[in-house]
Amino acid sequence: MKIVAFVSGKGGVGKTTLGFLLGLVLQRAQRRVNFLDLDPQASLTSLLELHKVKRDEGTSTEFLIVDTPPRLESKEVRESVQRADVICIPMRPSPMDFGVTTNTAELVKTLKRPDSKAFIILNQLRKGTYWSKKVETLNGSDFALSFANSSFSLRECFAHALTVGWDALDESASNELLNFALTIG
Repeated sequence: MKIVAFVSGKGGVGKTTLGFLLGLVLQRAQRRVNFLDLDPQASLTSLLELHKVKRDEGTSTEFLIVDTPPRLESKEVRESVQRADVICIPMRPSPMDFGVTTNTAELVKTLKRPDSKAFIILNQLRKGTYWSKKVETLNGSDFALSFANSSFSLRECFAHALTVGWDALDESASNELLNFALTIG
């Protein structure tokens, strides 16, 4: 089973949304997925219940999607990073996210297993804005970890997918999710 953890010291960066949507795209690809919601707000659990998402809880589970709380000092975050095969750090193009992403990437690099994969995934990019241009010029030397090859645009349909489900996604959004799933491996 491949464990995929979504980690950030900041709330509102997309951990729950990206974890939920990654699970959906993997299920659509006929993969067996389970979810672990460690965030006290339990937003992922609420989404799964709202959409009646089937959870594979058996020994045949291929992917475990882990949503962590937005507190780097928490035991849940540290244990998730140490156990995960893939650690995703969502980052929005916002000045508030830079410092937190720096701290998160440093913690992840310190705690992750040598055989695990960890990266920063850019989320909610709005092309042509000051901060998206700034983020697009960043490279691996700006943080302790590199960036994923894929990113997510700022799209209303991602927010709508939280209430409506997969059908809210347009073709471009679906393709972004598929590209992200391929990054996970």
